[in-house]
Amino acid sequence: MSVNQAAKAIKLATQLLQNYPVYLTTFSTCSCCKSNPAKGGMVCFECLEDELASIVGYQLAKELHDEIKHN
Repeated sequence: MSVNQAAKAIKLATQLLQNYPVYLTTFSTCSCCKSNPAKGGMVCFECLEDELASIVGYQLAKELHDEIKHN
């Protein structure tokens, strides 16, 4: 994995985490797929997981998302 890919993976993981806010916030339609909810109209968790999977693989992306959802 290149440095650019690693940086992009970190950015996607951070955005995925931000889609599960601790405090009240606004949600809107995903700016990518236009069908799922996303925090503040950003990219939804499904689109982020798919993009992250293209870098780190499906299994790692799914494991990360599951950890975020359940914690």
